[in-house]
Amino acid sequence: MKKDSTFPIYFGLVLLWITSFIFSTQTTSAGTLSSIQIQPATPPKLLAGQTIQLTAKGTYSDGAIADITSKVSWSISDTLVATISATGLVSIVESAGGPGMPGMLGGPPPDGTFGPAGGPPPRQGDDSPGVRPRSNNSSRAGQPRPSGAGPAGGPPPGGGPGGGMPTPSVVSIKATLDGVTSPSVSLTILATEGPAIYLQSGGNVSRSNQKIIASDKNTSGVKVTDKGTFTLSDSNVATSGPTTAMEYSSFYGLNAAVLALSGSKITVTNGTITTRGTGANGAFAVGNGSVVELSKVKIDCLASGAHGVDATIAATIICTDVDITTAGHGAAAAISTDRGGGTVTFTRGSAYTSGTRSPGIYSTGSITVSNAKITATGSEGIVIEGKNSVALKNITLSCLKQCGAMLYQSFSGDADVGTSILTITGGSLTAGEGPMFYITNTSAVIDIKDGAKLSAVSGTLINAAAGRWGNTGSNGGRLTFKADGEILTGDIVCDNISSVTAILQNKTTLKGTINAEGTAKVMALTLDATSVWEVTGTSYLTSLTDQDVTLANIHDSGHTIYYDSKADVNKWLGGKTYPLSGGGKLRGRWPLKNQDPF
Repeated sequence: MKKDSTFPIYFGLVLLWITSFIFSTQTTSAGTLSSIQIQPATPPKLLAGQTIQLTAKGTYSDGAIADITSKVSWSISDTLVATISATGLVSIVESAGGPGMPGMLGGPPPDGTFGPAGGPPPRQGDDSPGVRPRSNNSSRAGQPRPSGAGPAGGPPPGGGPGGGMPTPSVVSIKATLDGVTSPSVSLTILATEGPAIYLQSGGNVSRSNQKIIASDKNTSGVKVTDKGTFTLSDSNVATSGPTTAMEYSSFYGLNAAVLALSGSKITVTNGTITTRGTGANGAFAVGNGSVVELSKVKIDCLASGAHGVDATIAATIICTDVDITTAGHGAAAAISTDRGGGTVTFTRGSAYTSGTRSPGIYSTGSITVSNAKITATGSEGIVIEGKNSVALKNITLSCLKQCGAMLYQSFSGDADVGTSILTITGGSLTAGEGPMFYITNTSAVIDIKDGAKLSAVSGTLINAAAGRWGNTGSNGGRLTFKADGEILTGDIVCDNISSVTAILQNKTTLKGTINAEGTAKVMALTLDATSVWEVTGTSYLTSLTDQDVTLANIHDSGHTIYYDSKADVNKWLGGKTYPLSGGGKLRGRWPLKNQDPF
Protein backbone atom coordinates (compact mmCIF):
# COMPACT_ATOMS: atom_id res chain seq x y z
CA MET A 1 0.00 0.00 0.00
CA LYS A 2 1.27 3.47 -0.88
CA LYS A 3 2.56 5.40 2.11
CA ASP A 4 0.83 8.75 2.86
CA SER A 5 3.70 11.25 2.98
CA THR A 6 1.47 13.95 4.49
CA PHE A 7 0.72 12.01 7.68
CA PRO A 8 3.68 13.42 9.70
CA ILE A 9 2.58 16.94 8.78
CA TYR A 10 -1.03 16.39 9.85
CA PHE A 11 0.10 14.68 13.05
CA GLY A 12 2.42 17.58 13.89
CA LEU A 13 -0.30 20.17 13.34
CA VAL A 14 -2.75 18.27 15.53
CA LEU A 15 -0.15 17.92 18.28
CA LEU A 16 0.63 21.66 18.07
CA TRP A 17 -3.09 22.53 18.33
CA ILE A 18 -3.58 20.27 21.37
CA THR A 19 -0.55 21.75 23.09
CA SER A 20 -1.69 25.32 22.39
CA PHE A 21 -5.18 24.55 23.71
CA ILE A 22 -3.85 23.06 26.94
CA PHE A 23 -1.60 26.03 27.63
CA SER A 24 -4.25 28.59 26.63
CA THR A 25 -6.70 27.17 29.19
CA GLN A 26 -4.20 27.20 32.02
CA THR A 27 -3.40 30.16 34.21
CA THR A 28 -0.06 31.66 33.30
CA SER A 29 0.90 31.82 36.98
CA ALA A 30 1.41 29.23 39.66
CA GLY A 31 0.54 31.85 42.30
CA THR A 32 -2.83 32.83 43.70
CA LEU A 33 -4.89 35.72 42.41
CA SER A 34 -4.31 38.82 44.53
CA SER A 35 -6.02 41.65 42.62
CA ILE A 36 -8.09 42.50 39.52
CA GLN A 37 -7.86 45.67 37.47
CA ILE A 38 -10.51 46.68 34.89
CA GLN A 39 -9.23 48.46 31.81
CA PRO A 40 -9.71 51.15 30.75
CA ALA A 41 -9.83 52.39 34.33
CA THR A 42 -11.44 55.64 33.14
CA PRO A 43 -13.71 54.80 30.20
CA PRO A 44 -14.82 57.56 27.80
CA LYS A 45 -18.29 58.99 28.18
CA LEU A 46 -20.83 57.19 26.03
CA LEU A 47 -24.17 57.83 24.39
CA ALA A 48 -27.29 55.70 24.29
CA GLY A 49 -26.82 52.82 21.87
CA GLN A 50 -23.01 52.80 22.02
CA THR A 51 -20.76 49.96 23.23
CA ILE A 52 -17.34 49.63 24.85
CA GLN A 53 -15.12 46.59 25.44
CA LEU A 54 -13.69 46.25 28.96
CA THR A 55 -10.90 43.86 29.90
CA ALA A 56 -9.82 42.41 33.24
CA LYS A 57 -6.18 41.92 34.21
CA GLY A 58 -5.32 39.67 37.13
CA THR A 59 -2.21 40.12 39.28
CA TYR A 60 -0.92 36.99 41.06
CA SER A 61 1.09 36.44 44.23
CA ASP A 62 4.23 35.62 42.25
CA GLY A 63 4.00 38.91 40.32
CA ALA A 64 2.56 37.44 37.12
CA ILE A 65 -0.16 39.36 35.24
CA ALA A 66 -2.74 37.61 33.08
CA ASP A 67 -5.75 38.52 30.95
CA ILE A 68 -8.73 37.05 32.79
CA THR A 69 -11.48 38.91 30.93
CA SER A 70 -13.42 35.77 30.01
CA LYS A 71 -12.96 34.13 33.43
CA VAL A 72 -14.28 36.83 35.76
CA SER A 73 -17.90 37.39 36.68
CA TRP A 74 -18.96 40.86 35.55
CA SER A 75 -21.52 42.93 37.45
CA ILE A 76 -23.13 46.30 36.66
CA SER A 77 -25.06 48.53 39.02
CA ASP A 78 -28.03 49.39 36.77
CA THR A 79 -29.08 47.03 33.99
CA LEU A 80 -31.82 49.45 32.90
CA VAL A 81 -29.09 51.80 31.73
CA ALA A 82 -26.43 49.38 30.46
CA THR A 83 -25.71 45.67 30.19
CA ILE A 84 -22.42 43.75 30.20
CA SER A 85 -21.69 40.41 28.55
CA ALA A 86 -19.63 37.52 29.92
CA THR A 87 -16.73 38.78 27.79
CA GLY A 88 -16.83 42.35 29.13
CA LEU A 89 -18.70 44.07 26.29
CA VAL A 90 -20.80 46.92 27.70
CA SER A 91 -23.88 47.99 25.72
CA ILE A 92 -25.68 51.21 26.60
CA VAL A 93 -29.44 50.76 26.42
CA GLU A 94 -30.92 52.70 23.49
CA SER A 95 -33.24 54.74 25.72
CA ALA A 96 -30.59 55.51 28.35
CA GLY A 97 -29.08 58.87 28.98
CA GLY A 98 -31.90 61.30 29.45
CA PRO A 99 -35.36 62.17 30.60
CA GLY A 100 -38.40 61.67 28.50
CA MET A 101 -42.14 61.86 28.58
CA PRO A 102 -44.30 58.76 28.36
CA GLY A 103 -44.83 57.47 24.85
CA MET A 104 -47.94 58.86 23.23
CA LEU A 105 -48.59 56.15 20.70
CA GLY A 106 -52.32 56.44 21.12
CA GLY A 107 -52.43 59.79 19.36
CA PRO A 108 -53.27 63.31 20.41
CA PRO A 109 -56.31 64.61 22.25
CA PRO A 110 -59.50 64.90 20.19
CA ASP A 111 -58.66 68.42 19.02
CA GLY A 112 -55.46 67.17 17.40
CA THR A 113 -53.22 69.37 19.54
CA PHE A 114 -50.30 68.29 21.70
CA GLY A 115 -48.92 70.70 24.28
CA PRO A 116 -50.21 73.90 25.90
CA ALA A 117 -53.17 75.68 24.40
CA GLY A 118 -52.74 78.92 22.57
CA GLY A 119 -49.54 78.10 20.71
CA PRO A 120 -46.06 79.41 21.27
CA PRO A 121 -45.36 82.93 22.57
CA PRO A 122 -44.86 85.87 20.21
CA ARG A 123 -41.76 85.98 18.03
CA GLN A 124 -38.61 87.32 19.67
CA GLY A 125 -37.19 90.55 18.38
CA ASP A 126 -33.80 90.87 16.73
CA ASP A 127 -32.38 92.25 19.98
CA SER A 128 -32.82 88.92 21.78
CA PRO A 129 -29.55 87.85 23.40
CA GLY A 130 -27.61 85.39 21.27
CA VAL A 131 -25.80 82.36 22.65
CA ARG A 132 -22.51 81.34 21.16
CA PRO A 133 -22.29 77.55 21.16
CA ARG A 134 -18.57 77.08 21.79
CA SER A 135 -15.49 78.76 23.17
CA ASN A 136 -13.12 80.96 21.17
CA ASN A 137 -10.86 78.01 20.42
CA SER A 138 -13.49 75.88 18.74
CA SER A 139 -14.67 75.82 15.20
CA ARG A 140 -18.16 77.04 15.77
CA ALA A 141 -17.36 79.79 18.23
CA GLY A 142 -19.79 81.41 15.96
CA GLN A 143 -19.40 80.00 12.52
CA PRO A 144 -15.76 80.39 11.41
CA ARG A 145 -14.69 83.44 9.51
CA PRO A 146 -11.82 84.28 7.22
CA SER A 147 -8.53 85.57 8.58
CA GLY A 148 -8.62 89.12 9.77
CA ALA A 149 -12.26 89.05 10.81
CA GLY A 150 -11.29 89.05 14.49
CA PRO A 151 -12.54 86.82 17.30
CA ALA A 152 -16.16 85.90 17.35
CA GLY A 153 -18.33 87.85 19.74
CA GLY A 154 -21.11 86.89 22.05
CA PRO A 155 -21.54 85.61 25.57
CA PRO A 156 -20.09 82.32 26.81
CA PRO A 157 -21.58 78.90 26.02
CA GLY A 158 -24.74 77.64 27.63
CA GLY A 159 -27.54 79.97 28.48
CA GLY A 160 -31.22 79.75 28.77
CA PRO A 161 -33.32 79.71 31.92
CA GLY A 162 -32.10 77.26 34.50
CA GLY A 163 -28.64 76.85 32.94
CA GLY A 164 -26.58 73.69 33.30
CA MET A 165 -26.64 70.47 31.31
CA PRO A 166 -28.99 67.51 31.55
CA THR A 167 -27.86 65.14 34.29
CA PRO A 168 -25.91 62.14 32.98
CA SER A 169 -26.36 58.58 34.20
CA VAL A 170 -23.47 56.85 35.98
CA VAL A 171 -23.15 53.08 36.44
CA SER A 172 -20.53 51.10 38.36
CA ILE A 173 -18.92 47.96 36.98
CA LYS A 174 -16.95 45.30 38.88
CA ALA A 175 -15.22 42.03 38.04
CA THR A 176 -14.91 39.05 40.46
CA LEU A 177 -12.89 35.80 40.37
CA ASP A 178 -11.91 33.32 43.09
CA GLY A 179 -13.23 35.59 45.84
CA VAL A 180 -11.27 38.62 44.56
CA THR A 181 -13.23 41.68 43.37
CA SER A 182 -11.85 44.58 41.37
CA PRO A 183 -12.22 48.23 42.32
CA SER A 184 -15.33 49.58 40.62
CA VAL A 185 -15.09 51.47 37.36
CA SER A 186 -17.56 54.27 36.73
CA LEU A 187 -19.14 54.60 33.31
CA THR A 188 -20.91 57.85 32.39
CA ILE A 189 -23.75 57.89 29.89
CA LEU A 190 -24.34 61.40 28.62
CA ALA A 191 -27.83 62.73 29.14
CA THR A 192 -28.14 64.18 25.68
CA GLU A 193 -31.86 63.73 25.36
CA GLY A 194 -34.63 65.93 26.63
CA PRO A 195 -38.37 65.31 26.87
CA ALA A 196 -40.75 65.63 23.96
CA ILE A 197 -44.42 66.43 23.47
CA TYR A 198 -44.77 63.46 21.11
CA LEU A 199 -42.38 60.68 22.14
CA GLN A 200 -42.33 57.34 20.34
CA SER A 201 -40.10 54.38 21.15
CA GLY A 202 -40.07 51.82 18.37
CA GLY A 203 -43.18 50.92 16.45
CA ASN A 204 -44.72 52.29 13.26
CA VAL A 205 -47.14 55.21 13.63
CA SER A 206 -48.77 57.66 11.20
CA ARG A 207 -50.53 60.91 12.11
CA SER A 208 -52.03 63.82 10.16
CA ASN A 209 -53.57 67.23 10.88
CA GLN A 210 -51.70 67.69 14.16
CA LYS A 211 -50.57 70.76 16.12
CA ILE A 212 -47.61 69.80 18.28
CA ILE A 213 -46.51 72.66 20.56
CA ALA A 214 -43.67 72.70 23.11
CA SER A 215 -42.68 75.66 25.29
CA ASP A 216 -40.38 74.21 27.97
CA LYS A 217 -36.57 74.30 27.80
CA ASN A 218 -34.78 71.31 26.25
CA THR A 219 -38.09 69.99 24.92
CA SER A 220 -38.67 68.63 21.42
CA GLY A 221 -41.96 68.61 19.61
CA VAL A 222 -41.46 65.16 18.08
CA LYS A 223 -38.87 62.58 19.14
CA VAL A 224 -38.67 59.01 17.87
CA THR A 225 -36.20 56.45 19.25
CA ASP A 226 -35.35 52.75 19.15
CA LYS A 227 -35.78 52.17 15.40
CA GLY A 228 -39.28 53.58 15.39
CA THR A 229 -40.99 54.89 12.25
CA PHE A 230 -43.22 57.96 12.41
CA THR A 231 -45.05 59.61 9.49
CA LEU A 232 -46.55 63.07 10.01
CA SER A 233 -48.54 64.92 7.34
CA ASP A 234 -50.42 68.21 7.04
CA SER A 235 -49.27 69.24 10.51
CA ASN A 236 -47.49 72.00 12.44
CA VAL A 237 -44.68 71.54 14.96
CA ALA A 238 -43.69 74.57 17.04
CA THR A 239 -41.27 74.94 19.96
CA SER A 240 -40.22 78.02 21.92
CA GLY A 241 -38.07 76.79 24.82
CA PRO A 242 -34.28 77.35 24.94
CA THR A 243 -31.53 74.80 25.37
CA THR A 244 -29.48 74.67 28.56
CA ALA A 245 -26.65 72.74 26.86
CA MET A 246 -25.73 74.21 23.48
CA GLU A 247 -23.18 71.55 22.52
CA TYR A 248 -25.70 68.80 23.20
CA SER A 249 -28.11 70.63 20.93
CA SER A 250 -25.46 70.90 18.19
CA PHE A 251 -24.24 67.30 18.44
CA TYR A 252 -27.21 65.26 19.66
CA GLY A 253 -30.33 67.27 18.87
CA LEU A 254 -31.32 68.32 22.39
CA ASN A 255 -34.25 70.78 22.04
CA ALA A 256 -34.75 70.10 18.30
CA ALA A 257 -38.33 70.44 17.08
CA VAL A 258 -38.21 67.12 15.18
CA LEU A 259 -35.64 64.57 16.36
CA ALA A 260 -34.82 61.04 15.11
CA LEU A 261 -32.51 58.90 17.25
CA SER A 262 -31.11 55.38 17.44
CA GLY A 263 -31.98 54.13 13.98
CA SER A 264 -35.42 55.72 13.77
CA LYS A 265 -37.09 57.36 10.77
CA ILE A 266 -39.36 60.41 10.75
CA THR A 267 -41.18 61.48 7.58
CA VAL A 268 -42.89 64.88 7.48
CA THR A 269 -44.91 66.11 4.48
CA ASN A 270 -46.95 69.26 3.85
CA GLY A 271 -46.27 70.97 7.15
CA THR A 272 -44.41 73.62 9.10
CA ILE A 273 -41.66 73.46 11.71
CA THR A 274 -41.01 76.58 13.81
CA THR A 275 -38.51 77.07 16.64
CA ARG A 276 -37.84 80.17 18.74
CA GLY A 277 -35.43 79.04 21.43
CA THR A 278 -31.65 78.97 21.43
CA GLY A 279 -30.21 75.70 20.18
CA ALA A 280 -33.59 74.64 18.81
CA ASN A 281 -32.77 73.02 15.48
CA GLY A 282 -35.68 72.50 13.11
CA ALA A 283 -35.20 68.87 12.06
CA PHE A 284 -32.36 66.78 13.48
CA ALA A 285 -31.16 63.19 12.93
CA VAL A 286 -28.41 61.62 15.06
CA GLY A 287 -26.76 58.22 14.83
CA ASN A 288 -26.16 55.66 12.13
CA GLY A 289 -29.43 54.55 10.58
CA SER A 290 -31.43 57.54 11.82
CA VAL A 291 -33.30 59.36 9.04
CA VAL A 292 -35.47 62.45 8.75
CA GLU A 293 -37.23 62.88 5.41
CA LEU A 294 -39.03 66.15 4.68
CA SER A 295 -41.20 67.04 1.69
CA LYS A 296 -43.04 70.32 1.09
CA VAL A 297 -42.18 71.59 4.56
CA LYS A 298 -41.44 75.16 5.71
CA ILE A 299 -38.89 75.53 8.51
CA ASP A 300 -38.37 78.75 10.46
CA CYS A 301 -35.69 78.87 13.20
CA LEU A 302 -35.24 82.21 14.90
CA ALA A 303 -32.50 81.97 17.55
CA SER A 304 -28.75 81.36 17.76
CA GLY A 305 -27.54 77.78 17.50
CA ALA A 306 -30.74 76.83 15.67
CA HIS A 307 -30.00 75.22 12.30
CA GLY A 308 -32.73 74.48 9.84
CA VAL A 309 -31.77 70.82 9.32
CA ASP A 310 -28.81 69.06 10.91
CA ALA A 311 -27.44 65.49 10.75
CA THR A 312 -24.74 64.11 13.06
CA ILE A 313 -22.93 60.86 13.83
CA ALA A 314 -23.63 59.28 10.42
CA ALA A 315 -27.36 60.11 10.31
CA THR A 316 -29.25 61.13 7.15
CA ILE A 317 -31.62 63.96 6.24
CA ILE A 318 -33.48 64.11 2.91
CA CYS A 319 -35.26 67.30 1.88
CA THR A 320 -37.45 67.80 -1.19
CA ASP A 321 -39.21 71.11 -1.86
CA VAL A 322 -38.30 72.39 1.59
CA ASP A 323 -37.99 76.10 2.40
CA ILE A 324 -35.76 77.04 5.35
CA THR A 325 -35.25 80.37 7.10
CA THR A 326 -32.90 80.95 10.05
CA ALA A 327 -32.29 84.25 11.84
CA GLY A 328 -29.90 83.35 14.67
CA HIS A 329 -26.55 85.09 15.08
CA GLY A 330 -23.99 82.28 15.36
CA ALA A 331 -24.20 78.59 14.40
CA ALA A 332 -27.53 78.85 12.63
CA ALA A 333 -26.76 77.47 9.18
CA ALA A 334 -29.81 76.48 7.19
CA ILE A 335 -28.37 73.16 5.94
CA SER A 336 -25.83 71.54 8.24
CA THR A 337 -24.00 68.50 9.52
CA ASP A 338 -22.02 68.40 12.74
CA ARG A 339 -19.77 66.16 14.83
CA GLY A 340 -19.47 62.60 13.60
CA GLY A 341 -20.58 63.55 10.13
CA GLY A 342 -23.86 62.98 8.43
CA THR A 343 -25.49 63.07 5.00
CA VAL A 344 -27.91 65.72 3.81
CA THR A 345 -29.58 65.70 0.39
CA PHE A 346 -31.49 68.88 -0.45
CA THR A 347 -33.47 69.03 -3.71
CA ARG A 348 -35.30 72.13 -4.93
CA GLY A 349 -36.67 74.46 -2.28
CA SER A 350 -34.72 77.31 -0.69
CA ALA A 351 -32.54 78.23 2.28
CA TYR A 352 -32.15 81.74 3.71
CA THR A 353 -29.98 82.82 6.65
CA SER A 354 -29.82 86.39 7.97
CA GLY A 355 -27.66 85.98 11.07
CA THR A 356 -23.96 86.68 11.37
CA ARG A 357 -21.73 83.60 11.50
CA SER A 358 -24.56 81.52 10.04
CA PRO A 359 -23.75 80.33 6.51
CA GLY A 360 -26.27 78.88 4.12
CA ILE A 361 -24.49 75.50 4.17
CA TYR A 362 -22.12 74.12 6.83
CA SER A 363 -20.59 70.68 6.24
CA THR A 364 -18.75 68.34 8.53
CA GLY A 365 -20.16 65.47 6.50
CA SER A 366 -21.58 65.05 3.00
CA ILE A 367 -24.08 67.60 1.71
CA THR A 368 -25.62 67.61 -1.78
CA VAL A 369 -27.85 70.48 -2.92
CA SER A 370 -29.62 70.49 -6.30
CA ASN A 371 -31.86 72.97 -8.13
CA ALA A 372 -32.29 75.17 -5.05
CA LYS A 373 -31.78 78.79 -4.03
CA ILE A 374 -29.39 79.53 -1.14
CA THR A 375 -29.02 83.02 0.36
CA ALA A 376 -26.87 84.14 3.30
CA THR A 377 -27.02 87.85 4.11
CA GLY A 378 -24.80 87.87 7.20
CA SER A 379 -22.23 85.15 6.58
CA GLU A 380 -20.48 82.91 4.06
CA GLY A 381 -22.51 80.98 1.56
CA ILE A 382 -20.72 77.67 2.23
CA VAL A 383 -18.35 76.38 4.93
CA ILE A 384 -16.66 72.97 4.72
CA GLU A 385 -14.67 71.74 7.70
CA GLY A 386 -11.98 69.10 7.36
CA LYS A 387 -12.38 65.83 5.47
CA ASN A 388 -15.89 66.52 4.23
CA SER A 389 -17.75 67.68 1.16
CA VAL A 390 -20.41 69.82 -0.46
CA ALA A 391 -21.76 69.15 -3.97
CA LEU A 392 -23.89 71.78 -5.70
CA LYS A 393 -25.83 71.22 -8.90
CA ASN A 394 -27.72 73.96 -10.71
CA ILE A 395 -28.22 76.07 -7.61
CA THR A 396 -28.37 79.84 -7.21
CA LEU A 397 -26.27 80.89 -4.24
CA SER A 398 -25.58 84.41 -3.01
CA CYS A 399 -23.92 85.67 0.15
CA LEU A 400 -23.13 89.17 1.37
CA LYS A 401 -20.44 88.68 4.01
CA GLN A 402 -17.00 87.07 4.54
CA CYS A 403 -16.59 85.04 1.32
CA GLY A 404 -18.42 82.73 -1.05
CA ALA A 405 -17.07 79.48 0.36
CA MET A 406 -14.60 78.76 3.13
CA LEU A 407 -12.76 75.42 3.36
CA TYR A 408 -10.82 74.99 6.61
CA GLN A 409 -9.81 72.76 9.52
CA SER A 410 -10.39 73.62 13.16
CA PHE A 411 -9.23 72.13 16.46
CA SER A 412 -12.73 71.35 17.68
CA GLY A 413 -12.83 67.66 16.82
CA ASP A 414 -16.03 68.18 14.85
CA ALA A 415 -14.38 66.98 11.62
CA ASP A 416 -11.62 64.53 10.72
CA VAL A 417 -8.45 65.99 9.27
CA GLY A 418 -8.28 65.50 5.52
CA THR A 419 -9.20 67.01 2.18
CA SER A 420 -12.22 69.31 1.92
CA ILE A 421 -14.07 68.86 -1.38
CA LEU A 422 -16.37 71.35 -3.08
CA THR A 423 -18.00 70.45 -6.41
CA ILE A 424 -20.04 73.00 -8.34
CA THR A 425 -21.93 71.85 -11.42
CA GLY A 426 -23.77 74.59 -13.30
CA GLY A 427 -25.76 77.23 -11.48
CA SER A 428 -24.37 80.48 -10.08
CA LEU A 429 -22.51 81.76 -7.02
CA THR A 430 -22.19 85.42 -6.03
CA ALA A 431 -19.98 86.67 -3.17
CA GLY A 432 -20.76 90.18 -1.94
CA GLU A 433 -17.42 90.58 -0.15
CA GLY A 434 -14.16 88.71 0.28
CA PRO A 435 -12.84 86.07 -2.10
CA MET A 436 -15.08 83.60 -3.85
CA PHE A 437 -13.04 80.76 -2.26
CA TYR A 438 -11.02 81.00 0.96
CA ILE A 439 -8.85 78.03 1.95
CA THR A 440 -6.98 77.89 5.26
CA ASN A 441 -5.38 75.21 7.45
CA THR A 442 -6.51 72.37 5.22
CA SER A 443 -6.03 70.58 1.92
CA ALA A 444 -8.87 71.14 -0.50
CA VAL A 445 -10.17 70.28 -3.94
CA ILE A 446 -12.58 72.59 -5.77
CA ASP A 447 -14.09 71.32 -9.02
CA ILE A 448 -16.11 73.76 -11.17
CA LYS A 449 -17.87 72.57 -14.33
CA ASP A 450 -20.80 72.77 -16.73
CA GLY A 451 -20.86 76.54 -17.03
CA ALA A 452 -21.19 77.52 -13.38
CA LYS A 453 -21.22 81.32 -13.14
CA LEU A 454 -19.01 82.75 -10.38
CA SER A 455 -18.95 86.40 -9.37
CA ALA A 456 -16.88 87.90 -6.52
CA VAL A 457 -17.44 91.63 -6.01
CA SER A 458 -13.97 91.88 -4.43
CA GLY A 459 -12.29 90.74 -7.66
CA THR A 460 -10.56 87.83 -5.87
CA LEU A 461 -11.39 84.35 -7.09
CA ILE A 462 -9.16 82.37 -4.70
CA ASN A 463 -7.32 83.21 -1.48
CA ALA A 464 -5.22 80.42 0.07
CA ALA A 465 -3.65 81.70 3.27
CA ALA A 466 -3.03 81.18 6.97
CA GLY A 467 -5.85 82.30 9.25
CA ARG A 468 -6.75 81.99 12.91
CA TRP A 469 -6.90 78.18 12.93
CA GLY A 470 -3.97 75.77 13.18
CA ASN A 471 -0.33 76.14 14.18
CA THR A 472 1.47 79.24 13.01
CA GLY A 473 3.78 78.45 10.13
CA SER A 474 1.95 75.32 9.01
CA ASN A 475 -1.63 76.49 8.77
CA GLY A 476 -1.79 77.63 5.18
CA GLY A 477 -4.23 76.48 2.54
CA ARG A 478 -3.41 73.78 -0.01
CA LEU A 479 -5.79 73.87 -2.96
CA THR A 480 -6.24 71.93 -6.18
CA PHE A 481 -8.61 73.99 -8.33
CA LYS A 482 -10.15 72.41 -11.44
CA ALA A 483 -12.24 74.31 -13.98
CA ASP A 484 -13.92 72.58 -16.92
CA GLY A 485 -15.65 74.66 -19.60
CA GLU A 486 -15.77 77.76 -17.38
CA ILE A 487 -15.50 81.52 -17.86
CA LEU A 488 -13.82 82.80 -14.70
CA THR A 489 -12.91 86.29 -13.55
CA GLY A 490 -10.79 87.13 -10.52
CA ASP A 491 -7.29 87.05 -9.08
CA ILE A 492 -5.62 84.12 -7.36
CA VAL A 493 -3.89 85.09 -4.11
CA CYS A 494 -1.60 82.83 -2.07
CA ASP A 495 0.68 83.44 0.92
CA ASN A 496 4.14 82.02 1.58
CA ILE A 497 2.98 78.86 3.40
CA SER A 498 0.14 78.05 1.02
CA SER A 499 -0.18 76.44 -2.39
CA VAL A 500 -2.58 76.55 -5.32
CA THR A 501 -2.61 74.23 -8.33
CA ALA A 502 -5.00 75.57 -10.97
CA ILE A 503 -6.03 73.25 -13.82
CA LEU A 504 -7.95 74.88 -16.68
CA GLN A 505 -9.42 72.62 -19.35
CA ASN A 506 -12.08 72.25 -22.06
CA LYS A 507 -12.30 75.86 -23.23
CA THR A 508 -12.00 77.43 -19.80
CA THR A 509 -11.04 81.10 -19.66
CA LEU A 510 -9.52 82.76 -16.60
CA LYS A 511 -9.27 86.54 -16.55
CA GLY A 512 -7.10 87.72 -13.68
CA THR A 513 -3.70 88.03 -12.05
CA ILE A 514 -2.05 85.01 -10.47
CA ASN A 515 0.16 85.45 -7.40
CA ALA A 516 0.76 89.16 -8.03
CA GLU A 517 2.86 89.55 -4.88
CA GLY A 518 5.05 86.56 -5.71
CA THR A 519 4.55 85.17 -2.21
CA ALA A 520 3.12 81.73 -2.94
CA LYS A 521 4.96 78.66 -1.72
CA VAL A 522 3.50 76.85 -4.74
CA MET A 523 1.56 78.44 -7.57
CA ALA A 524 1.12 75.97 -10.42
CA LEU A 525 -0.90 76.59 -13.57
CA THR A 526 -1.90 73.94 -16.10
CA LEU A 527 -3.59 74.93 -19.38
CA ASP A 528 -4.86 72.56 -22.02
CA ALA A 529 -4.68 73.68 -25.65
CA THR A 530 -8.29 74.90 -25.65
CA SER A 531 -8.12 77.03 -22.51
CA VAL A 532 -7.05 80.66 -22.16
CA TRP A 533 -5.48 82.81 -19.48
CA GLU A 534 -6.24 86.51 -19.91
CA VAL A 535 -3.55 88.17 -17.81
CA THR A 536 -4.50 91.40 -16.00
CA GLY A 537 -1.27 92.08 -14.11
CA THR A 538 2.26 90.92 -13.35
CA SER A 539 2.10 87.30 -12.19
CA TYR A 540 4.48 84.74 -10.65
CA LEU A 541 4.28 80.98 -11.26
CA THR A 542 6.32 78.26 -9.60
CA SER A 543 5.07 75.91 -12.32
CA LEU A 544 3.63 76.37 -15.81
CA THR A 545 2.33 73.51 -17.96
CA ASP A 546 0.76 74.43 -21.31
CA GLN A 547 -0.35 72.03 -24.03
CA ASP A 548 -0.01 74.92 -26.46
CA VAL A 549 3.78 75.16 -26.65
CA THR A 550 3.47 78.37 -28.72
CA LEU A 551 1.92 80.04 -25.63
CA ALA A 552 -0.71 81.58 -27.90
CA ASN A 553 -3.40 80.80 -25.28
CA ILE A 554 -1.76 83.22 -22.81
CA HIS A 555 -3.26 86.63 -23.58
CA ASP A 556 -0.81 88.86 -21.76
CA SER A 557 -2.14 92.38 -22.48
CA GLY A 558 1.40 93.66 -22.16
CA HIS A 559 2.04 92.17 -18.71
CA THR A 560 5.04 90.10 -17.61
CA ILE A 561 4.73 86.59 -16.21
CA TYR A 562 7.64 85.16 -14.23
CA TYR A 563 8.23 81.43 -13.89
CA ASP A 564 10.62 79.50 -11.65
CA SER A 565 13.58 78.80 -13.91
CA LYS A 566 15.07 76.25 -11.48
CA ALA A 567 12.03 73.98 -11.17
CA ASP A 568 12.21 70.64 -13.02
CA VAL A 569 8.61 70.99 -14.15
CA ASN A 570 9.63 74.10 -16.09
CA LYS A 571 12.56 72.52 -17.93
CA TRP A 572 10.58 72.64 -21.16
CA LEU A 573 10.94 76.44 -21.02
CA GLY A 574 14.72 76.19 -20.75
CA GLY A 575 15.01 79.21 -18.46
CA LYS A 576 14.47 81.49 -21.45
CA THR A 577 12.42 84.64 -21.94
CA TYR A 578 9.56 84.40 -24.41
CA PRO A 579 7.81 87.35 -26.06
CA LEU A 580 4.02 87.07 -25.87
CA SER A 581 1.49 88.16 -28.46
CA GLY A 582 0.26 91.19 -26.53
CA GLY A 583 3.67 92.74 -25.95
CA GLY A 584 4.33 91.15 -22.58
CA LYS A 585 6.88 88.47 -21.73
CA LEU A 586 7.17 85.09 -20.06
CA ARG A 587 10.43 85.40 -18.18
CA GLY A 588 12.44 82.80 -16.25
CA ARG A 589 13.59 83.96 -12.82
CA TRP A 590 15.15 82.62 -9.64
CA PRO A 591 14.29 83.33 -6.99
CA LEU A 592 10.80 84.48 -7.71
CA LYS A 593 9.74 87.71 -6.03
CA ASN A 594 9.53 87.50 -2.21
CA GLN A 595 10.78 83.91 -2.13
CA ASP A 596 13.79 82.71 -0.16
CA PRO A 597 16.22 81.04 -2.62
CA PHE A 598 17.58 78.88 0.17
